[in-house]
Amino acid sequence: MNILFIGFSAIIQNRIIPAIEDISSINYIDCASLSKSKDTFITFKARNFYNNYEIALSESDAEIVYISVRNHDHANLVKQALNYNKHVIVDKPGVTKIEDAEEIIRIANGKNKCISEALVFGYHPQLDLVRRIFKDNNENPSHISVHFSMPGFFDENFRYKKEFDGGAIFDLGPYAMSIGSEFFGEEPLSCLGTKHIRNGLEVETSFSILLQFPGGRTLMGYFGFETEYINSVTIFSHHMSINFERIFTIPRDFENEIKIRYKNILSIEKAEKADIFKEYLIDVIAGIRNNEFNRFKFRFLNNARLLTTLKNILN
Repeated sequence: MNILFIGFSAIIQNRIIPAIEDISSINYIDCASLSKSKDTFITFKARNFYNNYEIALSESDAEIVYISVRNHDHANLVKQALNYNKHVIVDKPGVTKIEDAEEIIRIANGKNKCISEALVFGYHPQLDLVRRIFKDNNENPSHISVHFSMPGFFDENFRYKKEFDGGAIFDLGPYAMSIGSEFFGEEPLSCLGTKHIRNGLEVETSFSILLQFPGGRTLMGYFGFETEYINSVTIFSHHMSINFERIFTIPRDFENEIKIRYKNILSIEKAEKADIFKEYLIDVIAGIRNNEFNRFKFRFLNNARLLTTLKNILN
C-alpha cells in the first residue's frame, strides 16, 4: 500500500513521515507541494514528487491520500481525492462546514472509500491507563477541566487569517469537543462559551467552554493562542482526581506521569510512551484492508457537527 501527501506541512515532516517509516505495510510515499521543493522531501520511502495537486491525484497510484494544507482547502481537496477513488485522511479540522462534511460522506459512501480526520490523541495508552485507574477504584469520572493554550504565532500565520478558516475554534475546537466523549462515552447535551479576539486580528484567538453531558457530568475548558504553553487535563470523580500534562500532541518518546489523588492520598503512575500517529495510521490501514471503515466516517461527520455547534454558539 502506498500513500500520497497533499501538502508538506510541519506535522507531515515531523510526525507523519517518522511514523510511516515504521509501518511496513506502507511501501512508498508520493508528495505534492506548492511551496516546498523536491530536495526537502527526505525519507527512504520517497518516490514521486509533484508541484501540482491535480496532477498528483491523477498520476499517483497511491491508495491513500493524506491532506495537510490550510483549513479552507480541506473540503475541496478531500472531494477531489475521493473522486479519484482514493481513501482519504485529512488533518483536523476535517472540514469547517457541516454541509461539506455531509457531501463528503455521500461521495465516500458512493465510492466505498474511507474518510478519516487525523484527530489522534485518543490513541495514546495514557488514556486507557486513566480509564483503568478509575475502573479499578470503582469510580466514574464526573467532571473534566482541560487547558490547551500557547503564546501564539507570527502575524502572517494562516491561523490568524479569516479567509483561510483560521482562528482558535477551528484549530483547537476539535480537541475541545472530543475529549469529553473519550472519558464519558457520550456526546454533550449542551454547550456554553465565550471567545476573545486579540486587538488587530480578524479571528478569535481564544475561547472558553462549558459542556454538559448526560448524568450531570461537565467539561470546562480554555483553549487559545494567548498564554504561556499549557496542555493539561484534570479528571474528577467523587473520591478521585487524576491530572496529567501533554494530553494533546504528546511526543513519541515521552513517558508521561499520571498524578492520582484518591481519598486525599497522592500517587503517581507512569504511562508508557507511544507514537500516536503510528497507532492511528495502523488502525486506518487495517480498516481499509478489511473494508471496515464506517467508524472513521461516523467520527468525521460527528466531529464536524460538534465543531459547527461550537462555532454557532461562540459567534
